[in-house]
Amino acid sequence: MFRGDEIRALQRAADDQFVGRTLKISGVAGLGFGALALWAGVVPPAESALLVVGAVLAAVGLWNLTVRGRIGLLLAALALMVVGLYNLAGGLTGAEDAAGAPLMWLVVGSLQIAWGVRGIRWWRRFRDPRGAPSTPELRARVVELAKVLRAANPATEACVVVLRVSGLIPRTLRMWLTPSGVLCCSRAGEDLMFAERDRVSFEVGGAGAGARRDARSRSGELLGTLRAESRIWVGALTVEHAERLRHWQARDVSPAATWPSSDCSSGCARALRSPTLPSPEARNSRTGRAALS
Repeated sequence: MFRGDEIRALQRAADDQFVGRTLKISGVAGLGFGALALWAGVVPPAESALLVVGAVLAAVGLWNLTVRGRIGLLLAALALMVVGLYNLAGGLTGAEDAAGAPLMWLVVGSLQIAWGVRGIRWWRRFRDPRGAPSTPELRARVVELAKVLRAANPATEACVVVLRVSGLIPRTLRMWLTPSGVLCCSRAGEDLMFAERDRVSFEVGGAGAGARRDARSRSGELLGTLRAESRIWVGALTVEHAERLRHWQARDVSPAATWPSSDCSSGCARALRSPTLPSPEARNSRTGRAALS
């Protein structure tokens, strides 16, 4: 189980894990597509614009694989937008190509620019890390928690809630309810958010005085807005999962209680009870022994 005093350290570990994985993927992709663009740019007839695009991609890819700084998120986003602009220009000036080819590059370029904008948002979110750098052991612990949450069956795990997030690309957000807080997991387990219980809220019908309090989707799910720390998701919950969330928010559960053994399967319970960081008492005891020695 993670305690309230561990949430900040766990969130830093989750952020470090996400940033490191993203930089590695963008680095490999940048080097690969950059080399391909450089090769295509020198093949007759040579194209200087494609050479520039290839050089930008390769440089950013090499930077993210070697330096691995958080500024690499911004560099990768800008490089992707450069590629998108190049493809948009190719689509607008490619009337002489085969039928449908210009439209394809317009779509591809637009998507690349949109992904670049998303990358800039990631950089703004992760550019100022909080707390001390995480350890490999703590990052491995975060990966383990995310793996257990992804494998949990919401139909049988009463401490797991699933929110269907609306948007251009719908996705699911899984929440793991514990006495100390909640673990939110999205993007196939890559994007994690730890939050204390009093920092989580779900408002049915969305925000604003004019929102309908009984808003429901066609399938009978409750539509609303979930807030956890500084993150906001808009989507739909089943009535059963909404009741789980309300019950968790109103329930007085102490860290010493038998939660989640009464509400979750043994697999989730074991994962939550696995130690993460030393307890405050253990840390104080170690500090005292070090001072005496």
